[in-house]
Amino acid sequence: MVSLRHLEADYSGLNELPETVLCGSLECLPRGIEKLRDLETLTEFIVSEEGADIGELKHLNGLRGKLRISNIKGVGKEASHEAILKDKEHLRLLILSFKSNDDDEAVQSVFELLEPHPNLYKLVILKYNGSKFPSWMEFPNWEGRSIMLCQLEIHACKNLKVLPEDLNFLKNYIYHN
Repeated sequence: MVSLRHLEADYSGLNELPETVLCGSLECLPRGIEKLRDLETLTEFIVSEEGADIGELKHLNGLRGKLRISNIKGVGKEASHEAILKDKEHLRLLILSFKSNDDDEAVQSVFELLEPHPNLYKLVILKYNGSKFPSWMEFPNWEGRSIMLCQLEIHACKNLKVLPEDLNFLKNYIYHN
């Protein structure tokens, strides 16, 4: 099982992962998913106290295509730091879905640690409860970097007071509060 390459966890209707079945639409993933170092497809990663924490993404640098990280909370900064999303150069779509009832400061500090690789094509942010975006989203700071981001979507971020500036380089920008 350690050499598993694809784990698509979308729309199966399951709420938890039985030990012998690998399907999706889950409430949590089992601990130890970081051992699947050859994994290329992981469509959804659900952060939970009962199962895998976000730090288990650290060594999954072969991930490709789409990754949705759900239930991101304002706790576990150490684990968030371990996620090291900026090392995942083959991700093209990253969806960051926050647990919407966390306090502003705690969730902002976690979001700060979720910087993606510059090869990312599309970033979607859902239910972020912070009042401002992390410093890595201050796109003027990206000058001189080879950035591929073309699409940015921001949905249901009700406490947001400051939007990113200088988004002229984007092909598509959507903001729904």
